[in-house]
Amino acid sequence: MVSPNTLLRKWSKFLVVVMLLWAQLLAAQRPMEVIINFYPPYPREFAAYYNNPQEYSITVINYTDADQDVYFLGELHGTSNGVSIRTLPGFRIDVPVTIPANGVVNLTGEEIASFYGGLTIQDLEIIGIPPDQLNINGVLPEGEYVWCINAYDFQSSFQPLSVGCSQPFAIHYGDQLNIISPYEGENILTETFNLLWNPTMSDPVKRDQLEYEVKMIDLTEYPDADLDLLFLDGAAQHQLEIVTEDENYIYNGDGSDLELVEGHEYGLRIRAIDPFNEIVFANNGYSEIRRFGYKIPDVVDEEVDDNTNDCYENCHYTNNISSNDAANPASLSKWQIGYFEMEDIEVNAQNGGTIQGTASIKVPWLNDMKVAVEFNNLKVNSNGRVYAGSAKARNDSGGEYDLGDVYNTLFVGRSECPSATLAALADDISTIRSVFNMAAGEPAGVPLGINQNLEGRQFVLGVLDMKFEADRASIALINILEMTSLAEDFWISIAGNDVCLTPGGIGGEYLLYQAFDNRKVGFGNMDVKTFGGLGDDQTIRDQYCYIEMNCEGMKSMAIRGEVSFDRNVIVPDDNGEIGSGKVKGRFEMT
Repeated sequence: MVSPNTLLRKWSKFLVVVMLLWAQLLAAQRPMEVIINFYPPYPREFAAYYNNPQEYSITVINYTDADQDVYFLGELHGTSNGVSIRTLPGFRIDVPVTIPANGVVNLTGEEIASFYGGLTIQDLEIIGIPPDQLNINGVLPEGEYVWCINAYDFQSSFQPLSVGCSQPFAIHYGDQLNIISPYEGENILTETFNLLWNPTMSDPVKRDQLEYEVKMIDLTEYPDADLDLLFLDGAAQHQLEIVTEDENYIYNGDGSDLELVEGHEYGLRIRAIDPFNEIVFANNGYSEIRRFGYKIPDVVDEEVDDNTNDCYENCHYTNNISSNDAANPASLSKWQIGYFEMEDIEVNAQNGGTIQGTASIKVPWLNDMKVAVEFNNLKVNSNGRVYAGSAKARNDSGGEYDLGDVYNTLFVGRSECPSATLAALADDISTIRSVFNMAAGEPAGVPLGINQNLEGRQFVLGVLDMKFEADRASIALINILEMTSLAEDFWISIAGNDVCLTPGGIGGEYLLYQAFDNRKVGFGNMDVKTFGGLGDDQTIRDQYCYIEMNCEGMKSMAIRGEVSFDRNVIVPDDNGEIGSGKVKGRFEMT
């Protein structure tokens, strides 16, 4: 019987022989080795891997006993996304690089770049990138890559002498960081408040590795400064300057932050940083500069022109939006669309990069109502942000009216809806479809009603349509007035569509108006007409029925019209004779 020690010695000798044979086999298969010296941050452009001398260098080792005349070909290979960019075999330098027998040669980036000096897009084989993105200055899609450079026998036709690649590295992109609170122009009234931001990075692993530079400056101390330069000036006195891994910070939460000065305005900027240099952020990771005040008193200036408008919010989402499609958008719990957030997402169908389904969008202006939306041909990028397509509020109408017919009648045909339709719609938006009567947290479509107050009088605005796009949201509004004191079943509508919608309300000032004259035969054979028509804003304000809206809701309104009645209704006092024709009189309510 063979002892265990004897077996172990025999097995050890066998392993040594196998390893030697394997080493000889590797040497026979790979007479040379190329070591790529390649460090982060990794470039995102195609061309950088072929003609940027600052990015890398290589070390070439010749394991044979003979000099080797070689040239080099490169390949950028995506290990997770199917992308491959390689130099075509026909692209070869005119003079070979000689690697001496058993020698080592180091080639700098400048020397490597000289090999590819005449490289064009025609000299590359590119796989896995859409044709409209094929340009030598284009950027790489997100994913994990390896960068390979290998030596080929100069005398033979495409005979590789080495296999050498870099360590895998990742490339990711992020939208511009978005500050959630405080909001622009907010007047902070407490010593302790929350700074909250969203890095708009959908990959949870990459998001967890981010760090944030948070900087706050007292802008009152720098009244004439360029804010972008001020925040880059290291000498500027800061109110707060920290680095954190969290996505929020409680200012003065532990009592250690500097005390804010009442009546002063402050600026806040936050930068997202990837310590591994794998993510490229829009605007170099910097957010926009958010301005807010601390206990700023209300100031009433009686000399200010009545037409001055300080009620304005930016309707358009202006940050750069990446068009790199998300690999699986349905796996994301939330999407961003403009200034709004989509949740409760149900994807029903996908066709290429477009998506069809349903979701809900919370609208703070509508009492934090969750609006049920339907979307088709939507495109979502890898950061979970919509970059193409739109979502529209679900049509929940039925029974006595169809909301699509109401919309087309008012805004396409520019005529009045039947009184029965307006009466039923007015009843719905005042009762069961009022946002104040809807079940909390339950998404609902349109129509919706929201109460408005103007100089102590209550009105109800109806929401007929809502549309959310990548860079803007809009809304169609209606106010329905009952005029039954003048004529039976007399209802009029004042409406407007494509009105800018922001999370806080109407963005800027808009006019809802009656686009046509509305006539009705009233009591006692009286002719009733309300004035409407098209024109510029001032013409509408001066002549027609309208409602003026701003960020806070209803700002002003006017109902104008005329009545005509037979002369026998009112007989003149002077002679008591009844003339011919009708008496006409105008009325106006503001």
